[in-house]
Amino acid sequence: MPPGDSEARRSYDARARRARARDDRARTRSRIIEVARDAFLTDGYGATSLSAVAAGAGVSVQTIYLAVGSKGELLRQVVRDTVLAGEAVAAVSEASWVTELAVQTDPAVQIEILVRESVSLAARAYPIWRVVAEAATLDAALLPDLKELEDGRHRDQRALVGLLHGVAVPLDRAADIVHGILSPELWRLWGIERGWPREEVQAFAVDVLVHALHRPGLR
Repeated sequence: MPPGDSEARRSYDARARRARARDDRARTRSRIIEVARDAFLTDGYGATSLSAVAAGAGVSVQTIYLAVGSKGELLRQVVRDTVLAGEAVAAVSEASWVTELAVQTDPAVQIEILVRESVSLAARAYPIWRVVAEAATLDAALLPDLKELEDGRHRDQRALVGLLHGVAVPLDRAADIVHGILSPELWRLWGIERGWPREEVQAFAVDVLVHALHRPGLR
């Protein structure tokens, strides 16, 4: 084999090894977060230990620290993955369904999309938000995380409301209305405690928001 070919082969092999190592690290990290999520939801934050997560993920505690971080950071990553549903974006307002909402020209259909996705998020994320609330009572360092969940949700809702057509109230007031009607607490009340099917929760929220945000007679 000519010297140039040998060097090219070694370079290719090195790149392939680095790529496999990155993939292995990503899979390990995902497995740790998945096991931690199940443990937090089943046992709560206080009763979940890093050693138990490590055993469930088939790694050492040191690997958890290297791949993710502390127990608090592990919870933060669980929250992020749950809220963003695995999408490689920094915020809900950057999720793929937002494009569907943005290009829609019918104001009522826009609200239907917003409600559909927001209720889906609330149903998916409410259990882990309860874990964060518990964690904040046990670890003062996590109190800002609890506040950021609410503040971040309001920021996302405000950005989304800014995409809606035909809104007849000021942006900040409209964001407050959406923030309240589509809150996880209302999902807890209607969807969990009262047992409303998700479709009925969505239909009710759409009706309220259409009348609250739009001029009379729009729909």
